[in-house]
Amino acid sequence: MEISGKQFTEIGDYVQTHLSDWMKNIKPVEQIPLQLLERMVRVEEETKHLRESMQEGFKRSDENFQAMEKRFDLMEKRFDTMEKRFDTMDQRFESMLKQMDQRFESAQKQMDHRFESAQKQMDQRFESAQKQMEQRFDSMTKRIDRLMIWTFGLAVTTGGVVIAVLK
Repeated sequence: MEISGKQFTEIGDYVQTHLSDWMKNIKPVEQIPLQLLERMVRVEEETKHLRESMQEGFKRSDENFQAMEKRFDLMEKRFDTMEKRFDTMDQRFESMLKQMDQRFESAQKQMDHRFESAQKQMDQRFESAQKQMEQRFDSMTKRIDRLMIWTFGLAVTTGGVVIAVLK
């Protein structure tokens, strides 16, 4: 609320007209009892002391707040360093995972290669064993064929000899 110049003059006039009436009610300092004056002085000193102690308390509060702010700043820095550590740990884990994946892939390729070569070797062994068995069966078939021919020839010859002897 702003007070205009006109209002100031009205207030000033009012105070001037009534000031003398108000001053009549106030006792002069000489009439105030000494104990009351001493008491007023003590109250003023206590008020001054209280104001000084309050100002000191406010200063201490400000210092405490500044110290707390510094602590919060330190904590924030610690959190930042911890976050950086976690980031580096994440990077390490990611690189370790990549390395492990590469190792597993190379191990898988080596195992696949070994199994393929073992499979080829087994196929070759089975083929050679099959060929050997076929050769053996062929030779056995030839022997049995020869035996049958000899046996048949021997039987026919023996039958011819028996028929010739009986006639």
